[in-house]
Amino acid sequence: MRRVGGGGPQRPPSEGQPYIVLYDRTTYRGNPSNYNGPIANLNRRAQSVTIGRGVWELCEGIGFSGRCVTLDTSVPDLARHNLRNRVASARPVPAGPTPPPSTEDWYLVIFDQPNYRGTPANYKGEESNLNKRARSVTIGKGVWQLCDGRDFTGRCITLNNSVADLRSYNLGGRVASLRPVVRQPR
Repeated sequence: MRRVGGGGPQRPPSEGQPYIVLYDRTTYRGNPSNYNGPIANLNRRAQSVTIGRGVWELCEGIGFSGRCVTLDTSVPDLARHNLRNRVASARPVPAGPTPPPSTEDWYLVIFDQPNYRGTPANYKGEESNLNKRARSVTIGKGVWQLCDGRDFTGRCITLNNSVADLRSYNLGGRVASLRPVVRQPR
C-alpha cells in the first residue's frame, strides 16, 4: 500500500510527546488534523479522534471553557460523548496528580433524580471511591471532574456549570469518583 495523493496525518511527534488526530468524519475517516499541544480555537468539525499518546481534554468552548471531556482512548464517534461537531479546543492533560483547588469554598451537590430532585449529597473535596447514584448535579462553586470509575478512571467529564440531567453527558447512572479541578491559565 502507498499514498498516491491528498493530505493525511503528519509524522507523529517525538517519542513521549502527547498527540491526537481529529477527523472530520466518524470512524477515523475524512480529513485528519494532527496536534501535539494545546489548541485554544478549533473549527468544531471533529467527529472522531485518535489519541496517539497521552490523555487529552476536549472542550466545547474556545480557550478550554464550557463542558470538557477527558479522553485517554480513541473514539470512533464523538457523539458518544455528545461532542460531534462541538470540539472548540483541546489540550493534553499534564501527567501526575491534579493540584488541589486554590479555594476552600468549592462544593457540588449530586442528586439521585434529574432536575435537581431526589436525595442530595454534598461534596467539598476529592472522593476516589464513591458509588453514588447520580442523575443531576449542582456546581455550587468551582470546576469538577466526575468519573464513572473509581480512582478517576472510566468515563470522566469536567463540569463548571450545573447539569439538570447527566444522561445528556452519557453519565446518568453512577458517579464512582469526583474531584475539584484547577484550570490551567489561558
